[in-house]
Amino acid sequence: MIGGPPGTEGESAAVEVWLARPERMPDGLDAWLSPEERVRAARYRDAAASQGFIASRALLHRAAASIGGAVTWTRRGAPRIEHAGDVFVSASRTRGLVAIAVARGIRLGVDVERVRPGPAEGPLPASVLTAAEHELLDAPDQPDRRAAFFRFWARKESFAKALGIGVELPLSTVDVSWSADVGVARNRLGSYSIRDLDLGAEHVGAVATETPCDLRVHVLDDLEVPEADVALLSTGA
Repeated sequence: MIGGPPGTEGESAAVEVWLARPERMPDGLDAWLSPEERVRAARYRDAAASQGFIASRALLHRAAASIGGAVTWTRRGAPRIEHAGDVFVSASRTRGLVAIAVARGIRLGVDVERVRPGPAEGPLPASVLTAAEHELLDAPDQPDRRAAFFRFWARKESFAKALGIGVELPLSTVDVSWSADVGVARNRLGSYSIRDLDLGAEHVGAVATETPCDLRVHVLDDLEVPEADVALLSTGA
């Protein structure tokens, strides 16, 4: 169940992060989708990809509806919630997992990646990592090169989404530094705080925010289709 108003008066700034595994979500999620989105979902030849698309869009529409807003899209394809004041939203999906991050008054980005063979061993790291990060990836004491690569990737993608640039930002221009469980991603356009998501061995994820803040992570088992919880993201003032 989605719940909890982020950024209510008297509380420290926080980002609500909702995680869901599409294969565990109930039937009927497509009731939240627009006709165009249903057509797009039906075009996927891979059932898992279609499930992920439907779950991600349903979560977005539910979050927007519960605060009287509506999902729209920027020219770069990033989601926005219209008619909801200063609410910022970001979404990500990969095989087996979808994530939505929402906050009031905090620019943010979220990215999740499935740790999979191939990319970390090929030429892709050179286009994603800085020279210093490449050295860390290839260090003899690196316990899991594959997971480390995708962790760098998720951190940088979350930063790019927070900036509103997305795939147009060359990831190798983003430098990520780390201390304990909090990092900083920066390039010539600015710097954002980075927090990792604990997603187990199969997935990695990160949330970028323009100012350091807490994450409140919720794992969803249902969406209560087709009812929407109007308390979500209420101002609470």
